Amino acid sequence: MKNKALEWAKNIVWYQIFPDRFRRGNKDNSIDSSYFSKKSIKKWRPSKFGKSWEKREHWEKNISDDFYDTLHLRRYLGDIKGIKESIPYLKRLGITGVYLTPVFMAPSSHKYDHACLHHIDPYLGSDPLGDIQILSSEKTPEDPKSWKNTTADLEFFDLIKKLHKNDIKILIDGVFNHSGRDFFAFQDILNKGQASNYINWYNIRSFKGDKSHKATVGDFSEFSYDCWLGHTSLPEFSRNDDNLSEEVKTYIFNSVKKWLFPSDKSAGPDGIRLDAADILPHGFLKDLFSFVKNISNEKLIVGELWHISSEYIKNKEMDIVMNYPFSYNAYEFFIDKIKPSEFIQKTKDLFNSYPQKNLLCMQNLFGSHDSSRLATAIKNPGIKWREPEHFQMTQLRNNPHYKVGELSVKEKKIRRNMLVMQFSFPGAPMFFYGDEIGLDGANDPDCRKPMLWKDIKNDSKMDNRLKGFYKRLIKIRKNNKVLREGKLDFDFYDDKKNVLIYSRNLGDQKVIIAFNNSSVKRNIKLSEKKINYKDVLKNKQFEDNHILLQPYSSAVIEAQKNESL
Repeated sequence: MKNKALEWAKNIVWYQIFPDRFRRGNKDNSIDSSYFSKKSIKKWRPSKFGKSWEKREHWEKNISDDFYDTLHLRRYLGDIKGIKESIPYLKRLGITGVYLTPVFMAPSSHKYDHACLHHIDPYLGSDPLGDIQILSSEKTPEDPKSWKNTTADLEFFDLIKKLHKNDIKILIDGVFNHSGRDFFAFQDILNKGQASNYINWYNIRSFKGDKSHKATVGDFSEFSYDCWLGHTSLPEFSRNDDNLSEEVKTYIFNSVKKWLFPSDKSAGPDGIRLDAADILPHGFLKDLFSFVKNISNEKLIVGELWHISSEYIKNKEMDIVMNYPFSYNAYEFFIDKIKPSEFIQKTKDLFNSYPQKNLLCMQNLFGSHDSSRLATAIKNPGIKWREPEHFQMTQLRNNPHYKVGELSVKEKKIRRNMLVMQFSFPGAPMFFYGDEIGLDGANDPDCRKPMLWKDIKNDSKMDNRLKGFYKRLIKIRKNNKVLREGKLDFDFYDDKKNVLIYSRNLGDQKVIIAFNNSSVKRNIKLSEKKINYKDVLKNKQFEDNHILLQPYSSAVIEAQKNESL
């Protein structure tokens, strides 16, 4: 059966949204800090969009002198209504797909510590107190028969319908490896111990001691349990051989069905991104893939995987992955200055790992909620992006030597080159909200700064020239099918001059992409004889057999298929 998801996914330009930090629509919504903090926070109040990230509220200073000690307690209250209000902005930018980080009920701002999977967080909607009453009335929350849509649930379905009316796909985030401690099944275990009906949902190692104590895994003198990477706030769902336990899997599948397959098909998300896919059991991934595809093969399943992971595609566990290896290759070429020949070999290794139809849909990204912003990564050559320690090395709290701040003229040119590659390479470009206006930041939490809007007074400046460049690249990609479906050929490189040329080819269509990754001008030969070309970036026609590229610059050139370099 033809995988219809791969037909539309190759045409998408993805825009990742972290809801709490994106836009606040319900200005009158109030929230008490007790919703997300066990300790009372004196004079706490929501953080304001537009205010400098570095400026601290009085309540933050009262808790700690350390800037990073209180960031997790900030709430900007971005919500569903705010995302709805942004749809015209997304349309003008040229976005055709939105990926939302988790939206299900959870105490944190990131919501990877969900309290359930079958309801949208009440504070993302317009009636949080009413929604909380509905949630508290569910006696058997694992049973779909007991579910009643909340205001936030209905508003989320309406958001999806509005996105679809504007030809924008939507991808939701599925966190199935673990839950938060507030998850209904875990709370029942805390309250009832071994008498809980949910005892098989988690691997509880010891019931001894105080159940509010956050014991480390393996501490059998206290209440302890398996958790994700040692984070006791994220208890892992139990396993059964090569799968999640049957009770957990049934609940997850029922939740997936509620969201992906509502009675009104236009209200269903177009796919799901699987968080921490590398530690989910393969049996579960295969079962989930079959479950979704048997209902509709138009739904896209994306895996969060940080390295080449072709076996997941081959074994039908997901359609595509977040293409972090693409970013590693680009970082090493443009920032660390590896030779063009090395970049080509690394790219060929990546391309040879996946079928072409899947490769064309891979999410090519430079940053996310789990990595440095592009504008900051550029300032820091030498980071070992392929190694696990890169996460800590790109956090300011762990690495005070990590550079942040305004980009130099040279660094801005390098960023433009990287964006040209991102939008001309096989795969679907994806960028994090605010990248298009120059938001910077080291890794989590600094990459999660609030979005800047022109209708809100901002302490920081928006780079509208950069936004215009994004819009131009998106339009070029949209207008050239060859950039979405064409085969990539490496046509020329020069390791000494640091020049790279590749082309995308589809039938009679040919687009040449040339990079000068050096500090001096380069005269680059395009063909043996003078012919007519069009520099798509500059929207200029020229007749020649070469092009002059300024230092750290690039060109996107239309040419006929029968012309050779």
